[in-house]
Amino acid sequence: MKASKAYLVALVVLWSTLALADDDERKLSISVGDWPPFFVESEPGQGTVARLVRDIFAMEGYSVEFHFLPWKRAYREAANGEHDATAIWMYTADRQKDFLYSEPVMNERFVLFYRKDTPIQWHQMQDLANLNLGGSIGYSYGPEFDSAIENGILNVEWVASTELNFRRLLFGRIDAFPEEINV
Repeated sequence: MKASKAYLVALVVLWSTLALADDDERKLSISVGDWPPFFVESEPGQGTVARLVRDIFAMEGYSVEFHFLPWKRAYREAANGEHDATAIWMYTADRQKDFLYSEPVMNERFVLFYRKDTPIQWHQMQDLANLNLGGSIGYSYGPEFDSAIENGILNVEWVASTELNFRRLLFGRIDAFPEEINV
């Protein structure tokens, strides 16, 4: 799968309030999902991208508190103004209705995981049409993959996490699933 860019998606809430805030009040609430190695609630630095985002905002005098939630909830709560921002999301026109995007903070490289004993040869989305694929709720796997789902080309069963998809793959409940290679 082609590499895509992930962005820090920021909901601008009362910019003037943030600009005029006292130093003690220069704190940002950012909703995210658990996505090792990028965002890891249980890790001291909370992941590689969490550290990057914290450092970027610290240069501008802001502290960041990450709120780890299921991905769909992280998005919804930020869109409803319960958090100042959410991170990191692939650009889509639908998401632009709710958020402003920063410059990309990372490049992603999605691959298709499958079992060695049942190799998959494919070159285009249509080649995956007869497979039972897994996906994680709230994830986007890029415009081409998302479009193939919307157009009924791909059959995807959605679950809560990448770990569940690996387990389902191990036990033969799905044929394959896409995921960012570093994850």
